[in-house]
Amino acid sequence: MYVCLTNRCHGNCNYCPEKKWFSANEFRPAQDMSLELFNIILHQYERVKNFTLCGGEVLLYPYLDQALTMAGEAGFSLTVCTSLLGDSNYLQYIVDRHKDTARIWDVNIDFIDERKGEFIYNLWQVLNKVQVNMFCTLGMGELAVPRAVEKITAVLDSFANEKKPIITLDTELPVMITEGCYFDFTPVVRAVVENITAKFPGARFNIRQCLATCELNRESLADLANLHISDKTSYCSENDNVLLPDGSVRWCFAMPEVLLGNITEYRDAEMVDEMKRLYKDTLMPKFSFPKKCRQCENFNPAKCFGVCFAKVPI
Repeated sequence: MYVCLTNRCHGNCNYCPEKKWFSANEFRPAQDMSLELFNIILHQYERVKNFTLCGGEVLLYPYLDQALTMAGEAGFSLTVCTSLLGDSNYLQYIVDRHKDTARIWDVNIDFIDERKGEFIYNLWQVLNKVQVNMFCTLGMGELAVPRAVEKITAVLDSFANEKKPIITLDTELPVMITEGCYFDFTPVVRAVVENITAKFPGARFNIRQCLATCELNRESLADLANLHISDKTSYCSENDNVLLPDGSVRWCFAMPEVLLGNITEYRDAEMVDEMKRLYKDTLMPKFSFPKKCRQCENFNPAKCFGVCFAKVPI
């Protein structure tokens, strides 16, 4: 499960569901989760004892210190998803004070080309203190490969004689911006891995694939010895709900405008699981696609999920 603490962020990525209403093509106003709501979430998910904090940029959440203290006192072990951009002294304070609670840091390297020095400095503030996983979001179009290669190269260069970290290649895009829902990331993944391996023979990669929007021919990538493709995907897994700053429950990152209700309406996490089951088994079975879907030139009942707004301009 992901808990979106804030939609404040350093960037304005046009694909980010936290910054935009895709159906209206408008940016959302800044919004921060209240500590009262965060406390409700801790009680609702007491049986789980772990989830991922995300944004926006988590480090811009004004109550981060208090929220992590509350989670630690409740016995939670959390993952923090961040770009690491921000005040280095504050970052070091948060890491040192809450390393027993925020034990895993998922670091998005997508902004490294804009603020490389700041990113690298902050990265070395958290290494060896907490577990750090790094991921790069792969884009579409002719610039997708060179941009990803540039970012990953900048990170690996900073490790010099150190062991190179594993980089996760994230093939996850909101359905609203992909043509006909699906985009084949296979050639992009291969090009990125081959380019980086030529520079850093010891580089290693994971894949985080979204089944809702991304095609990936695993067999054709099997010859890439330094690429590990997990069976786990980021669509429709048990932990893919996103809780927004106002308590709304989003189906997953890939479907940013499919909401399942509000966490304050339910007694415990089992109710959210029940809503997921109802949505999957009742509201959107394969035989009941909307007429607009069935008339779409890209319609494929084996791949589509009935919530495509691909024609909305970004």
